[in-house]
Amino acid sequence: MNQSECATDLRDHADVTLSVTGEVQKTIKERICHCPYAFHFNKVYCYYFQGTLTLRGSVATFHLKQILQTMLLDIKYVQRLVNEVDVTNAIGLSTERQK
Repeated sequence: MNQSECATDLRDHADVTLSVTGEVQKTIKERICHCPYAFHFNKVYCYYFQGTLTLRGSVATFHLKQILQTMLLDIKYVQRLVNEVDVTNAIGLSTERQK
């Protein structure tokens, strides 16, 4: 995830929601920026809405997927984390989520 790439789904434009969303985004960016694996997360995007943080995109290994999830588990205001990150390798998709 690049420092500027954290998409947020905002359906409620109340000041409190914007403030919380901004705080969640800031925390995510700080944690990823300070992580030694940050460059592996450049194809990962996060979406925050009403207490749920959803991760989407792809990483190279299951280990990186788990590191990302663990790193973002205890963020203030995040009550649920949905990890929809796909694991890819040199020959293509290693996992595919059930639809």
